[in-house]
Amino acid sequence: MPILDPPFLDHVGLAAAPAQIEKLGFHLTPTSGVAAHARIFFERSYFEVTPPAETGDGLLGAKGWFLRTADPGKAAEVLRGDGISVIGPRRYEGGDGIWLDVTIEHGNPALPILTRRLDKPADVWPPPEASNHANDVTRLSAVHLEAKDPAHVAHILETIGARAGRSGTFELGSGSRVVVQESRDGREGLIALELDRSDQPPLTLEVSPV
Repeated sequence: MPILDPPFLDHVGLAAAPAQIEKLGFHLTPTSGVAAHARIFFERSYFEVTPPAETGDGLLGAKGWFLRTADPGKAAEVLRGDGISVIGPRRYEGGDGIWLDVTIEHGNPALPILTRRLDKPADVWPPPEASNHANDVTRLSAVHLEAKDPAHVAHILETIGARAGRSGTFELGSGSRVVVQESRDGREGLIALELDRSDQPPLTLEVSPV
């Protein structure tokens, strides 16, 4: 049985131009006081959008993904106890807030960063309500990723509290999911984002690790 409670999908970092995002029907919220930085808010999660990087395939660039946990320090302790390399917890001061982060196996884009915001209460950040998006998206429901060693990623996800399901699927808090598959070309990281929509089928965005 996992020692930790299941973490929650917090946010995904995207490298994309505003026009590219708006064309997909998302509402961008500029970050106050931070140039070239915006967020796309869903129910209790968001995309963090920064200037684009060339992915070579025309897809949105995926810069990393974050899981929210109530106690990053305890998560780091559990991971270290299992022989997994971690950095942190350490304080990160962004342009409009302060977070406590734990990096798992630095340099492995298939793995999440564990995070908790320090300067806002947990019940208000991420915001509980989605922005009004033209594409009717309400929730980030799943992230899909490729890994050279899916079994290793699976072990780490279970160690931090995710519940293993079928076909490489892991359940997080509030019913969100991580889907892990073996890399076909040696690259690792996010390859798709699944989003729920009101009164419509889910929307899937293909992304490319950068």
